[in-house]
Amino acid sequence: MVITGKIKRLEMGGNNPYGFISTDVNINGQTKDPVFWVNDVIGCLFSDLSVGDIVQFHPVDWGRRDGTIQIIARQVQSRMSGVIKFIRVDLTNQKFWGRIQPDNNWLNQTECVIFFSDSFQEQTLHNFIDFCGQSFNQNVLDKFIDGIRVDFAIQHWSNANNPNITKVAKGIKLIDTKSVPLPVTHKKLLKDKINNFLDKIEIVSNPFEFEDLVFNLLRLIGINKIYQYDRNNGAGRADGFFMSGNLAVLYDCTLKNQYMPHKETQIFGSSGFEG
Repeated sequence: MVITGKIKRLEMGGNNPYGFISTDVNINGQTKDPVFWVNDVIGCLFSDLSVGDIVQFHPVDWGRRDGTIQIIARQVQSRMSGVIKFIRVDLTNQKFWGRIQPDNNWLNQTECVIFFSDSFQEQTLHNFIDFCGQSFNQNVLDKFIDGIRVDFAIQHWSNANNPNITKVAKGIKLIDTKSVPLPVTHKKLLKDKINNFLDKIEIVSNPFEFEDLVFNLLRLIGINKIYQYDRNNGAGRADGFFMSGNLAVLYDCTLKNQYMPHKETQIFGSSGFEG
């Protein structure tokens, strides 16, 4: 049997942290809130939990020394995963909101979950939006967040202006995509493609073709979250940016003229999209 509720209290100190859950239904006439310990948490660390998180768990009877029965919460789960569907930004105060599509039916949550600026446990998106500043382009952000996977908890939420929204995502963390090792035959094909791009880069004379070659080369070496800026509006800007974990990198490709026959790609990196 699976029971739902929300975390009522957490005790982080000591050698064996524990907490209490306020359940949605009464369990066997029990008046006390079920207790759980650090080893009962699955899917995340005990330190990832917050008071107010909606959880699901398996109730277990625990015989006390005085002969009474207390309910223990086992396999306590508070977090789920999903994909960010979109983000909207208020440039006036650099706040944003958006929605996440959960991966599966957890806690009967099949619809998108709303989130706000303070929903994030990390500052990655905050810093990226700050970096964009007043030249912010919503279309670029839509491409940037497309398919970004996140891990998050859900809490109850109420607001008189939005009575239809009853839940909000909290403690959101970005999920790093792990690369899958390629078979040997694929590795050779990939190596040949990389060498082919490097050979072309050595002889290319068209600056736009040079930019495209660098872009595709970066994708070949495993950088998937990479985007080029619009060439028609590129004066004074980098050629593109890519993301690796919490590191944001701007890159700029320069094809010198016949008097300065060198090619170079400058890369400016920043942890958390700063600077």
